Amino acid sequence: MDNLITQYVLPRFEEHGAPGLPLTPWPDTHKLEISEQRKAALQEQWYAGEISDSRYFPRLAQEETEIKRLVNEQQAWLIRCHLGAGERMDTRARWDGLSMSEKREFLSHLLVSVIIQPGTKGSHRFEPARVIPVWRATVGGSPAA
Repeated sequence: MDNLITQYVLPRFEEHGAPGLPLTPWPDTHKLEISEQRKAALQEQWYAGEISDSRYFPRLAQEETEIKRLVNEQQAWLIRCHLGAGERMDTRARWDGLSMSEKREFLSHLLVSVIIQPGTKGSHRFEPARVIPVWRATVGGSPAA
């Protein structure tokens, strides 16, 4: 289903121009990676019995809080970039590199919803023709014909 929606959406973005996907990576990507590595190392120490439960769980909570904060900052940064950049670029080249949350945000600018009509009675085959995208009235300031 994801591939089908992608096939519908990417040509539409290329036709009308995609709202700006950030050309530069999020500036604090390294901090997020370090926090995730610290959490993984902490888990490995705990699994190996190197640290006690009383030390592990408070530190785990701290690491998870830091990771959550950084992820929220990253998502806010991406949203600001999407709404403010207005840059045009090759959408297909960047699509595979996006996270699921980035793809959702990207799609929310174009689609209102997707209607999946019931299949043919007695048939257990997927019918792509029964998937109907409902486009937004405007895409990036231009009508979505």
